[in-house]
Amino acid sequence: MLGMIVILQLLLLHQCEAVVDLLTDLKMPRGIALDLTEGRMYWAEDGTKMIRSATLDGDDLRDVIEKKEVQEAPRDVAIDPINQKIYWTALCCGIRRADLNGTNEEVVAKAEFASGVAVLNEQVYWADWMRGQILRHNVKTGREDAIVTGLASPVDVALGSHQIYWSDVGVGRTQRASLDGGDVQFLNMSWLVMNTYGMAVDSDLGKLYMADFEKTGKFTGKSTDYTGRIRRANLDGSDAEVLVSEPGMSMPYGVAVDAERNQVYWTDRKAGRIQRLTLVCQRGVQDVRSRTNSTVVQVPHGKVLHGSSTTVSCPAGYNGTVTFACNDDVLSLNRGKCGARCDAGAYELMNDLSLDYPDMDDREELTMQCPNPLAGTVQFRCQDGVVLRHVNNCRKAHTCPAGHFLLGHARVDHTAMDHGVWIQKECPSGFEGSYFLQCEDGSMIAKHNSSCRATCTSAGSLWVDEGRVEVSHGKIIEGGKVKVLCPSGSAGEGVDLSCEGGYIDVTNGTCNRSFFCLPGYVSSNNASVYHDKLDNSENIVLACPEGYSGSLDVACNKGEVSILETASTQCHKICPAGVVTLDGIEIAHGDLEHTQKVELECPEHYTGRLPFVCVEGNVTCVDCSCIPTEQVTGNAGALSTDLPIAALAAGV
Repeated sequence: MLGMIVILQLLLLHQCEAVVDLLTDLKMPRGIALDLTEGRMYWAEDGTKMIRSATLDGDDLRDVIEKKEVQEAPRDVAIDPINQKIYWTALCCGIRRADLNGTNEEVVAKAEFASGVAVLNEQVYWADWMRGQILRHNVKTGREDAIVTGLASPVDVALGSHQIYWSDVGVGRTQRASLDGGDVQFLNMSWLVMNTYGMAVDSDLGKLYMADFEKTGKFTGKSTDYTGRIRRANLDGSDAEVLVSEPGMSMPYGVAVDAERNQVYWTDRKAGRIQRLTLVCQRGVQDVRSRTNSTVVQVPHGKVLHGSSTTVSCPAGYNGTVTFACNDDVLSLNRGKCGARCDAGAYELMNDLSLDYPDMDDREELTMQCPNPLAGTVQFRCQDGVVLRHVNNCRKAHTCPAGHFLLGHARVDHTAMDHGVWIQKECPSGFEGSYFLQCEDGSMIAKHNSSCRATCTSAGSLWVDEGRVEVSHGKIIEGGKVKVLCPSGSAGEGVDLSCEGGYIDVTNGTCNRSFFCLPGYVSSNNASVYHDKLDNSENIVLACPEGYSGSLDVACNKGEVSILETASTQCHKICPAGVVTLDGIEIAHGDLEHTQKVELECPEHYTGRLPFVCVEGNVTCVDCSCIPTEQVTGNAGALSTDLPIAALAAGV
């Protein structure tokens, strides 16, 4: 939705540049028609009471028909390209025609109140705004018919391939019918102001163009008293839109279409000018920079209507879509980019290993497993033709130790295996099937629909409790049911077995392995602490042995004893009573607990501080000092230390 709003804003911004002023300073131009054979346009001009002509670019201005009386002034015009005739209406005097140079003027039909005129082969069509009719006149036979009647006030007609269109300003609507007047249809144009005095059909594009205007509320006699628009819709009235609504557009009146060049022309009666808009950007190839501006991509596109946009896929070898907007006959990139695809290649890893990656789309991210003997993944990203390594998690893979693997209720043994190695074997006795095991980074994985199912015709054993308890069973008849008690070393209500389709299923019950911990020792800070047999999930507190302080919180979990990790569950070595020596001076202390602090006295004839602390069996002192008493006032002979361990146990 946001992208569409941006497109519309861009188109409205450049609309003034798209519309070309072909002729200005005209005297109230009205109807307009094109002679595509000679490349000229013809229009009626109220202010000069003439029909005038110029090239399709507005050059070579000529006066073709000139009248003296106001009631004879031409109003609407049509071109017969086959016979090179111009037809016009006037307030009086019927439908007239002449050669394109203005000669050989003649009356075609004595039509009163004619408004709008169109020619197809020998048939001339016009609207009678007073009687509310659409009429048709054959210029060869002279036959004239009112093909549509009962209208309010039709003011213009336009011909398509098989239908005639008209605007009925009396009731504010647009209608169409077949060329003989049958199958009259109302077009969904209720949103129009319906001061529509000009219409044109482009059968090739399937579009109807209308000039529409309204009063602004000001009555100054100037062109600013009105504001106008050129509107476009499908031939059935659907998808109606404002094609042109530029500043200064006052009273657009006549409309003509050049289907060959995809251009629309209109007169602005009040503003006194003729303008043109190119309707289509032709199909072709547009240059677009690639996503990283590394290359120029040539993007083919089809025909695009003015004021519209088209989204096309990028060409072969590129990903993405681009949206082009057509403004007049200029196609410009509105949004989107084309990114080049990435070719397959190889990425160098460690130890002369490489990883082959496939073709990738632009902005595609690909995760690939590292090659054996490595484990992990590598992530690649394709960016405009360049493969970028996004993440490399390759590392040396873990091996799988020897052990057991549970397949249903069968436990199979396997040897130690390197990463990527696999084995394929038949299921053990009493089971039917085969299995495929592969070592993947330290874990054994069952693959390829590995399955082992216990058979009813063989006595054997099943493994339950995640492979920790082996339950023996005998043969079981088809449809039979048995209950097996839990074996020694396990506890539970037993296991219910049944035989269906020749295979044994465990239908109910449990047998859980009885986990307990045998008597033994646990260790903390080189202290070995004995414990008795412990039940599973049992927690106890053990006192640390002689020579240590503290206690240990231990727990039994499925046969293994562990020390709970808390700050208080440790054994700490104590400091036994002894003597420390300070530069020849012996200082006695008693038993000290771990982290216990004590203030000892200096020996006789000395004074000072001796702050000792016990740390894991070592007595330490920081900033100890003993000074001879007779030298208290001086420093000579003072004994002091700030060593991390100033004094150790006796004998140090």
